[in-house]
Amino acid sequence: MNAIAIANGASSTVSSAAYSIDLSTSEVNFGTGSFTASELTLDGATVPGGLLQLTDGKPNEARSAWFLNKVPVGGFTTDFTFQQLDATADGFTFAIQNDGVSAIGIGGGGLGYQGIRKSVAIKFDLHNNAGEGADSTGLYIDGAPPTIPATNLISSGINLHSGDVMHAHLAYDGSTLTVTLTDTITGATATESYAVNIPAILGGRTAYIGFTGGTGEYSAIQNILSWSYSSNNLTPNSAVAPAILPLSGTYTSAVNVTMEDATAGAKIYYTTDGTKPRSSSTLYSGPITVTPDAIINAIAIASGYENSPITTASYFTSTTAELNYAAGAFTAEGLTFNNGADVSGNLLQITDGGTGESRSAWYSTKVPVSRFTTDFTFQQLNAEADGFTFTIQNDGVNAVGDGGEGLGYQSIGKSVAIKFDLYNNAGEGMNSTGMYVNGAVPTVPAIDLTPSGIDLHSGDIMHAHLIYDGSALAMTLTDTHTNAMVTLTFRVDIPAIVGAGSAYVGFTGSAGGFSATQNVLSWSYSH
Repeated sequence: MNAIAIANGASSTVSSAAYSIDLSTSEVNFGTGSFTASELTLDGATVPGGLLQLTDGKPNEARSAWFLNKVPVGGFTTDFTFQQLDATADGFTFAIQNDGVSAIGIGGGGLGYQGIRKSVAIKFDLHNNAGEGADSTGLYIDGAPPTIPATNLISSGINLHSGDVMHAHLAYDGSTLTVTLTDTITGATATESYAVNIPAILGGRTAYIGFTGGTGEYSAIQNILSWSYSSNNLTPNSAVAPAILPLSGTYTSAVNVTMEDATAGAKIYYTTDGTKPRSSSTLYSGPITVTPDAIINAIAIASGYENSPITTASYFTSTTAELNYAAGAFTAEGLTFNNGADVSGNLLQITDGGTGESRSAWYSTKVPVSRFTTDFTFQQLNAEADGFTFTIQNDGVNAVGDGGEGLGYQSIGKSVAIKFDLYNNAGEGMNSTGMYVNGAVPTVPAIDLTPSGIDLHSGDIMHAHLIYDGSALAMTLTDTHTNAMVTLTFRVDIPAIVGAGSAYVGFTGSAGGFSATQNVLSWSYSH
């Protein structure tokens, strides 16, 4: 591309920019009623009357439809309208993958997607298979079961079972995939954003795009009525930015860091002092260990490509301890208790084994919440129901929510909570965790802890380690007796939700018709 600027009769020198455009890559534009089978690879799916039909109302189906040519996936916008008729189960996905045009996953709760490698999918799910609810969406990668974690659409007013025509608008800017779903009849809308490095997951800058669908014992007719896809493919021919793990955060000890890049033949060069990386910087050859207060900058360099954008990961040391209650040394000093929570025997007791309880305990002084680390150990004894939460909130030190399934949290405004749930009230299962905001009912969506080996009913002492880096809240939960462990990451803007850079922190808990004794044994919080 060559360009000049002209003003008042004078012209600039010519500026040039070279761009790489794959002219063999077709973009997608199927208007309503204009689908043709000749431009798609169909595995069970059909094109009756100019629409794309994924499942056709029969049980036990697994089907897929892919656009014939790979398209750029480094940045894009895609829109499609769909209609799910006689909608009992299971659902469908929009998927991006590099497993090939014959890729198809398992049916039922797998939605025709589960098992497809090198892939990213957004689901539209009609059936509660594993606690996701009967009206949900979510993002899944590398062929993972598209069940949980999931976002329940009910509160948005969108009902995938309604038979209404839905419009999905997906926009990817290279780091965040934003999905806006609208019911074209009622106007109800829901928006979810997912931080995801699509080229890194797919192993390349181009991939196949399309849809998968599945039914099990129950069925649905799932039709795509229109579909367009526009890539931001007029971009410099640069290598993909490296992926660095773990994410930026606050750490108290050395951090083991790994890097990878999706560009074929790329080499990664990095610095650890915050300076700009160059080809003369350290070449990455395997995991490295850095101490907190390191800032890693990395680039990818590959033959035939411009150098990639820089990826940065920052690892900080906790320097300011806001509170520190050691095991066996809990005191009531600095805490506010509500509805019976108290310090008993040098531990913080949220619920005490009675029924019909809803309680809370807060550190009485607001603490910074823009970036923090918190650790607590807890034990749930005689553990039947319901559970407890760690909560950050700006409703005040007297805040306490609903009991039973509400875990003492439901209805607390301006809040973010992580739950430890003992009871299946609404499909969340008997052993779950999850993140909830603004006093939402802490039931579903939820994450079942059972596959990790962690059992909240065991009576074992559990250690929760939470790090917030300003955009992601990462939790590592460990059974200190069996060493079973799970690590989960939740994308969340905590200051925006609580309305400030500081807030109250503490715990809520409840019991309904069944009970538990729920004790916090130690707790520290640093920013």
